[in-house]
This record gives sequence, structure tokens and C-alpha cells, in this order.
Amino acid sequence: MPIEITLDGDKEIHDTRRIRADGSGTFEKVCEGVTEALKLGVEVSLRVNVDKDNLERLPGLTEVFKEHHWTDYPNFGPYLSPVECYEETGADNTLTDADILEYVYKTGLYGNDHPAFYNVGPTTGLIEAFFRNEMWNTSFCGAAKGLNYLFTPNGKVYPCLTFCGNDAYTIGTYQGDKITMNEQHSKWKNRDPFEMKNCKDCKYLLLCSGGCPARPNANAEECTIRPTYDRIIELFVNHNSGAYLKALEQHNNQQEEKKEQKQA
Repeated sequence: MPIEITLDGDKEIHDTRRIRADGSGTFEKVCEGVTEALKLGVEVSLRVNVDKDNLERLPGLTEVFKEHHWTDYPNFGPYLSPVECYEETGADNTLTDADILEYVYKTGLYGNDHPAFYNVGPTTGLIEAFFRNEMWNTSFCGAAKGLNYLFTPNGKVYPCLTFCGNDAYTIGTYQGDKITMNEQHSKWKNRDPFEMKNCKDCKYLLLCSGGCPARPNANAEECTIRPTYDRIIELFVNHNSGAYLKALEQHNNQQEEKKEQKQA
């Protein structure tokens, strides 16, 4: 069974965010845990949360992977995830998937034969899967299908980890073996991007599927997600078009050689 472990960047950044009760950092302890899990053969998905404060520290973090010999293990899989702000006021240090993709392309951490990360953001992952003809979506995630259930110790049920602790988003309660769902559960379960004003006629409908319901302005008059999709596709095409054209040329040359051999 795979496990997910999270780092908030390199030691300096991580130890200011993930701290113990006494104020000490947890970076070294997390690293010990990753090493131990890998040695035991456990599949480790290492999530690195990324924002403006730690984006340019990613090359140094990949050196940490090598120093700990994590990259020697086939069961090690690091990926990047943009830090999200789910408050209406927003945040000054957040990045989009497109911002991260542009940086890792530029620094050679991604988009080559030996990428440092297997995924660089959920939106980027959706678009790449689409170009590989692997994925068409009618729902953004399990929570948006009404399939996610998170039970907290105080008897509340939530649709997504993002909302845990926010009573405005409870979808039910439980006591003992009795679970009682409320109207919010129906709203999540019946969320249909094909009926949503900003989604039903969108060219990215089968990629985005209405996006994350937890995002601020998820149901606003003006779509805030579409520009990120536009930019990721442009970055992806610009980065990969040269290799594609080269491969196409090689294929055509091989076909021509086979044709000449048959005629000889």
C-alpha cells in the first residue's frame, strides 16, 4: 500500500512551517521516515508543496533526494503541488500550475528523459493525460462526485480534507454506527458541470469538469481557471513540439527507406 509524505520545501522553509510544540523543525525527522519506508519496500509518494517562497529552492531539494539515495529506489515518487489559498481574500505568495511548469521546464527538472518529479501539479497532470489520450473527465475529483467521506473525531463528516473543521461544509454527522447526511451532501453528489453556467459550453469541460469546488469563486460569473489551462497548453506545446517534429521526421524517413527497399 503506497503512502504519501509531505515536505514544504527544503529544510530552511519546511522547518518554519511544520514545527513541533517546542518550536523545533521536522525536516530531518520526515527525511528519516522517507528513508525507512523506502528501505522497507513501501511505495512513497513525496508531495512537495510549492509557492513563491520555495519555488527557486527546488533544484537544491532534488540534491537532498540524491544525498539520501532516495532516487536509487524504484518505489520513490516525488511530485509538486501548488499551495492553494481557499479564502476569498486570496494570498500573495501562491502560484498556479502554469507558473510551476514554466519554472521546472526552464531549470530542466521536468519535461525530459530523467525528470526530478513525476507530476508538477493537478491541472498540468490532467492536460498531459489528455494529450496522451488517457483521460476525459466528467467530474473533477471524488469529492465532486459525492464519493469522498472524511470522518473527524468530533462526529462531523466532510467531503474533502480542505474543509475539515469548517462547519459550513459538513455533509453529515455520525454517532456510533449511525450516519446522518444533510443537504450539503446532495449538492456535492449532484454537482454537474454540464449544467453550470461557466462550464457547459467551455472548451475545457472534459478536462476541468468544473474545477475544484473548494476554490474561491468556483461558481463565479467569470471563470478564473481557464487562463491557467490556456497557458499550460501553450507551455506544453512549445516545450514538446521540437521533439515531436523530430520523431515524426525520423518516422517518415524510416517509412521511405522501407518503401525503397521493397521497390529494389
